[in-house]
Formats: sequence, C-alpha cells, structure tokens
Amino acid sequence: MLTTIQDEILLGYSFFETFIIENGLIINENLHFQRGYKTTTFFNIKNQEFILKWSELIEFIKINFAKDRKKGKAVFVPTKNGGLDMFLKVDEIPLYPNIIPLFFSELASRHSKDLFWRVKSGSWGRNLHFLREQTNFKNKVNTDSNPIGEFIDLDKSILEPIFINEKFEICETARFNIYIEKNGVLYTPPISSGVLAGVFRAYLIKNGKVIVKKIYKNEIDKNSNIWLSNAIMGLKKGVLIN
Repeated sequence: MLTTIQDEILLGYSFFETFIIENGLIINENLHFQRGYKTTTFFNIKNQEFILKWSELIEFIKINFAKDRKKGKAVFVPTKNGGLDMFLKVDEIPLYPNIIPLFFSELASRHSKDLFWRVKSGSWGRNLHFLREQTNFKNKVNTDSNPIGEFIDLDKSILEPIFINEKFEICETARFNIYIEKNGVLYTPPISSGVLAGVFRAYLIKNGKVIVKKIYKNEIDKNSNIWLSNAIMGLKKGVLIN
C-alpha cells in the first residue's frame, strides 16, 4: 500500500529512488526500476514483491499526477519473510543554481579509507552529508573558471564537497555524480572508484554522451570544466573554488 511520508520521518533500514514525475510518468523509469531491482538482492527481498510494488507506484503516479511536473521519492522498507512496504513523497522540484561551487573536503582527505568504504557501499548506509560543514570561504568568490565572469553568491548556491578515495581517485560529491570535460568530451569515474550508480549518469552513458575512466585529484584545478548530475536536476555546471 502506498503511504505518504513527511521529511521528519526516518525509515532506517530501507532504500529509495528519487525521480522526476512528468505528466503521469517517471522520467527514465526503466533505469530507476533496474537500480531498485538490483538493490532487492542486498535486502533479501523477493523479486516479485518489488515488481508488484513498482507497478503499484507507476499506476498511482499515472492516476494522481497526470498533468504535473514534480519531484518524487519512493522509499522501500523491507519487512519479514522478504516482504516490502512502500512510501511515496511528492514535492515541487527544487530550483538549483546555474553554477554549483565545489571544494575538496579536508575531512575526506584525512579519512579517505573510511570514506571510500562508505561510498562503495552504495545508497544504503551512506552518511556523507555531515561533510557539508561550516567552511572558511568568503560569502562571495570569483574565479577564472566561472563561466559567467561574475561573483558567485555562496549564500544562494549549493556548496558541494568532492570526495576522493584512498588512491586519490575522484568519486562524486555529496549529492551528485561528477564529470570532467576535456576537449569537448565528458568523462566520469567508474563504479570501482567508489561511485554511486546514479540514474542520470546511467542515462548519459547509455546514450554515448559520457566516457567512463578513472579521474585523479591532480587532474582537477580551478580551470577545469566540471559538470554534475542527478536524476532531479539533470546536468549542471560546477566550479571549483579552492
């Protein structure tokens, strides 16, 4: 049964898919389904149980959001004997800034081995948002790599840490997959570096828009063309500020 949830509710042992709803459909629905289906193995959930819940989700969205464009979050909670409960939260799509400032987290460097394990573990058990701590950056910065040539107002922007593993391979940020543009070609780190298998990342790879290769920290500086993506915002420009 579908149940609506509030932001304050913590569901603990669970997994989720976040997606765009448009005119009663989930954008890249098949990719979201495939990722959720693979996750059922980790939770020892009966495959048929997830298929039934996903079908219920699709039908519910088709009926109730036929003329909407919204952000959806479906949370799946394992129950006894391989069962599954499902919860749905639907919100307005958040407005992301055109440019997202990035920085290498010192905490990530000091605890890279522990961080690498967390990132590799996948969407479950990840607790990376604590790295979005207070920084010493000024409220406004300007860099040569800022494509609009103006100050970035950090108070109105999303400040994202870039995570690295113990081999100094780039992984991702707190909420986005990361891409480096070189000579007009986009490159993104492989799953083996400790990357969450994002749906929009999978969409770009499937359509031949991205090449997968290892990217090391020393390959990125303030002049690098950096891009970020997730299922909600699509592909956005990033700019390194330190």
